[in-house]
Amino acid sequence: MQGFFINPLISMKKTVRNLSLVFALLLLTSSAFAQDCTSERDEFIGGTAIDCPDIEVPIEEHPENRLLYRGASFIDADGQKGIILTTASDSWNYLDDGTAYALVDGQRMEFDVYEIEATAKEGRVMEQNFFIMSDSQVRRVANASQFRVQYSNGVFDMTPLIKQAKRVMQIASSNRL
Repeated sequence: MQGFFINPLISMKKTVRNLSLVFALLLLTSSAFAQDCTSERDEFIGGTAIDCPDIEVPIEEHPENRLLYRGASFIDADGQKGIILTTASDSWNYLDDGTAYALVDGQRMEFDVYEIEATAKEGRVMEQNFFIMSDSQVRRVANASQFRVQYSNGVFDMTPLIKQAKRVMQIASSNRL
């Protein structure tokens, strides 16, 4: 009879331990997804830089689907707001500056685009481009439910960046106070 009570107790302890492990893993992974934008103030010139982590963005169209990685993030460098698009592929995609076209909840918008960096190494090409945005454009994105961008030969679903746009506007307004 004693074995009957011990086995369920051991089984229950294992279950509690396993649930504790699952809960701890959930806490660790949720904090990784809750990464926030950071801000840094330059005490000498008084400017503020806001930097958000890269978020992988879905691609809706791209010739031959050559992009191995496409990530984007909002930044604000002393009042110059915009999006940095980082791509990695097996060939060059964005060789020059230009214009990006967006649909924000179906409303058209345009951004000037400047190349930040382009490097080729070990058969891979990494390109970073900066989409310059005005405060009103960032505000429109922050209040949107859908955000899509066409740049060169790709169409990107930038909807995951809406939360970053809200955060950039929030940090920027609190830094002005």
